[in-house]
Amino acid sequence: MTRRPLWAHSGQCAGSGLVLNREETISVMINEWMASNTGYTNNPAWGRAKVALAFYQSMESRLKRVDVLYQALLGRGPDSVGWPYWAQTVLSSGDITLAINLADSAEYWMRASTRY
Repeated sequence: MTRRPLWAHSGQCAGSGLVLNREETISVMINEWMASNTGYTNNPAWGRAKVALAFYQSMESRLKRVDVLYQALLGRGPDSVGWPYWAQTVLSSGDITLAINLADSAEYWMRASTRY
């Protein structure tokens, strides 16, 4: 079986005409990862929930979530200093901490006042 990179699962599956939503894409990724890493799936200490949590808490996931919140609230990406700082903060305090801090910033209020 030829393995595709994880990013290849998002959107339309090649040749199938099937379009996956975000939850289906994540499910495919977890299922394929667990199938190829039987040491984790056969170990009672690991399971779907723990594997999903590991994906969610990965640096790649946290950096993406920080970027998405910056784009949604400030209309721009994070700066090079703030990005790793907030990625670490969302691990320890949750995404809501970042959302609250961004929504409470002067930059957010300036942007909001010009948009509405």
